[in-house]
Amino acid sequence: MLVSGRNESKLKEACVTFPNSDYLVYDISDVEKAASFLESCKEKLETVDCLVNNAGLSLHDGSY
Repeated sequence: MLVSGRNESKLKEACVTFPNSDYLVYDISDVEKAASFLESCKEKLETVDCLVNNAGLSLHDGSY
């Protein structure tokens, strides 16, 4: 399993929770780097079977 996001410390925590996982730091809003991100995913995983993009806003904390 490969997880990605903007916050490296949270990604590292996720990898501790899910053994045999790895991570890549990536901000999905950076569309220009999407192709290179997918290539990096393929390098780490050999194949990509499923990709889930889940970028949302937290309207309750005022950080949007």
